[in-house]
Amino acid sequence: MVYAGRGLGCRIRTGDVEVAPALRDTPDLGQARVEMVNFDFWPTELVVALHRATHAGGYVFGVAALLSGHTDAILIAGDEMGYEDLAPLPVIFAEAGARATDLRGAPLLSGPRTALLSTGRFHDELLALTAQALRRPVNGSRAGS
Repeated sequence: MVYAGRGLGCRIRTGDVEVAPALRDTPDLGQARVEMVNFDFWPTELVVALHRATHAGGYVFGVAALLSGHTDAILIAGDEMGYEDLAPLPVIFAEAGARATDLRGAPLLSGPRTALLSTGRFHDELLALTAQALRRPVNGSRAGS
């Protein structure tokens, strides 16, 4: 379980053990572990760009893994992402010293139901890569369509 409160920090609890976030410190983007959520809705160009630039894969470990040092970033898009899915993430990530924006770099809850969650180290590079790869909006687009 991951929880946070504004000005109170972020904590990760597993059973009886509770720890503070320990963000991964990957030296370069080519070694970054990036999880992709709902990527079957994404344009092929974006999936290919992420695979070429990072160690990208499907959604396996989630937010707790990012905050405990197992992954560097999570990209989220697709019809399934509702406000209730995204609403807690800005507080959690800010309190953990990480970053949470939409795929355009805007505040997470201000636009389309997309998210880039990261340790912060490669956030701007991933935003640039995403912007370059996207030729149409992510939501509702099928890969290869």
